[in-house]
Amino acid sequence: MYPAVASHPNFAGIIMVPRCKGVVRQYNGSVCGMPDGSTKFAWRREYQDGHSDIAIGDLLYDAGVKKATQIPFAAGKEDHWMEDPRLFLAGDHLYLLYALVNTKKWAVQQRCRDLTTGIDYPLSNEDDVQKNWTPVDHLGEAAFLDYPAGLVLHGIAPHISAARPGVPLDFPFGTLSGGSPLIPFDDDHVIGIYHGHMPHESRTRRYFFGAYLVEKYTFTITHISARPLVYASDEDPAIPCPRTAAYNPCAIFPCGIMQTTDGRWLVSAGMQDSHNALFRFATADLNLVPVGTPLEARLIAKPGMTGPSGSVAVRTLCPLFEDGHHYEAGEEFFLSAARAAALPTLVSIL
Repeated sequence: MYPAVASHPNFAGIIMVPRCKGVVRQYNGSVCGMPDGSTKFAWRREYQDGHSDIAIGDLLYDAGVKKATQIPFAAGKEDHWMEDPRLFLAGDHLYLLYALVNTKKWAVQQRCRDLTTGIDYPLSNEDDVQKNWTPVDHLGEAAFLDYPAGLVLHGIAPHISAARPGVPLDFPFGTLSGGSPLIPFDDDHVIGIYHGHMPHESRTRRYFFGAYLVEKYTFTITHISARPLVYASDEDPAIPCPRTAAYNPCAIFPCGIMQTTDGRWLVSAGMQDSHNALFRFATADLNLVPVGTPLEARLIAKPGMTGPSGSVAVRTLCPLFEDGHHYEAGEEFFLSAARAAALPTLVSIL
């Protein structure tokens, strides 16, 4: 059902990074294409005692990263953890969005480091649990959006701190959240990679990712992959969490995207909270459809079969949620006539 990520047609390999004393797992890497044609790569390093920091280096496609430089902790935050880096360009500066974890009270704060000047900016309240904001270059300034399902614009500069709500999405595949930064796609849009998750039969959850386009100035999502592009697989190798064996998601977590010279999209993602995976997609591979388009018929009605009160027998074409229940691809169940009428794009009558 969920084959190994390495067998995915767009899988480009595992990014090799330098070993570091005490580090158990290195993952959730973020690629960023630079104006001079080089590629920066930042990733999370998790140590045996459970704490984590972020390293950065130059990505050489054939050899991975040869030399790693630790991103310093902000002053007074040396006893915290740094997680989930997103590298991005805004204007002529390189920025790092990251989550700062206060282990004493398990609060998560979103922060941004201007790697050009070294200034570190707090973006959210230190007592909140804020994760997975989406960075974007907005008129040359660093700005940040909340989850794709309800976009709200924040920024370092006060003049771009106003809220700009997005368009609610019909997204039946699971919970939708932020992933990579948004980068230029065409004259009117930026492109990003979302991540989502759904229940797993024996582990914490199963992750997946897909692509979406956002209109540059209104920050409205205009296109989204008709279905998730990559699902995490139980066949992918995992290194046990050094803190607790109870937290073991089946994970694929996108943190970076860039466009290569041949026009393809390079996506970096953490795999099983253990490794850094790389994918290459042609634009056609992203399967982008306008928001409001039926997201690839997800239910097929079986003609002539009805259940209680005129309900219709249906079969799922891919994993989805319906009425609060998660269904795997190929499962059959009864959909009420009223529900089918309310969601006409969900059902294709044969």
